[in-house]
Amino acid sequence: MTMCKLHWLCVMVAVTLVVAAPAFAQETGPRGPRGRGGMQLMSVQDAVKQLNLTAEQKGKAAPILKADAEARQKLNQEMRETFRGGDQAARTAVRDKIRALDTKTKLQLGAVLTKEQRAKLERMTGPGGAFDRFVAMVEKLSLTATQKTQLAKEVKTANTDAAAKADEAARIYQGAATKVTGMLTDEQKAKLEQLRQAQQLQARVDRMLENVTLTEEQKAKVRKLVEQAQKDSMAASDRQARREVMQKLTESVRNDVLTEEQRSKLPAPRSRQ
Repeated sequence: MTMCKLHWLCVMVAVTLVVAAPAFAQETGPRGPRGRGGMQLMSVQDAVKQLNLTAEQKGKAAPILKADAEARQKLNQEMRETFRGGDQAARTAVRDKIRALDTKTKLQLGAVLTKEQRAKLERMTGPGGAFDRFVAMVEKLSLTATQKTQLAKEVKTANTDAAAKADEAARIYQGAATKVTGMLTDEQKAKLEQLRQAQQLQARVDRMLENVTLTEEQKAKVRKLVEQAQKDSMAASDRQARREVMQKLTESVRNDVLTEEQRSKLPAPRSRQ
C-alpha cells in the first residue's frame, strides 16, 4: 500500500468515527444519520454530484456508485423494517452497516478523485458539511447586524475547535448549531423549520427525477406541488403525517406530471409492507 493510500485510509477511519458520534446522530432513517436542529448528513451519492467530475472520472466512478446504490437500497429496506418492528438493537446494527458502506465507497472513490475533490467530499458528507448547510439556511433569515456577528463568531469557533479535535467534531458542530438556534427569534425559528422541510422535500423530488428531463410546464407543476407539500408538512402533527405528505408529493409528481415514458425512467418504488 502506498503512503498516499495509507494516509487516505487513516483519514477515512477518522471520519467514520466522527460521523458515528452519538452527540450528532439522533436517528438513522432510510437516508442516513440525521442530527438534531435540522442538521442532515449528506449521502455520498448526493455529494459526488457536486464534485464536477470529468468525463473520465464519471466513467470510473459509475460502477462504484452503482454498487453503492444497490447495497444502500437493501440496507434502507432493512432500516425501514427495524423501525416498523421497533427493534433498537437491529436498528443500531443496520446503522453500523450503513457507515461501513459509506467508508468503503469513499475509499474506492479516493482512487478516482483529486486531492481537492476528496477533501470536499469529506466536508460535505461529514458533520462540518451538515453545519455548513445549516448555516446557509440561517443566513436566509434576515438576521440583524448583531445576529450576523454572533453567527460569524460561532462558525469561526466551531471550525477552529473541530479542526483541533477531529474526534469531537460532531459534538462541537451540534453545540454550535444549538447556540445559533438559541439566538434566533421565534419567527426566525419557524422560518428555519420551513426552510429545512422545503430542502428535504426538494431533495426527495430531485433524486426521484434525476434521470428525467422535464418541460418548463412540468417544472412549474412540480414547483407548485413542492410548495403545497411544504405547507402540508408544516401543518403535520407528527413524523408519520410528514411521511404521508412526502409520499403524496412523490405520487402526485409521478402520476399527475410525468408521461408514461418519463415514469419508466424513475427509480423502482420502495416496497411497502
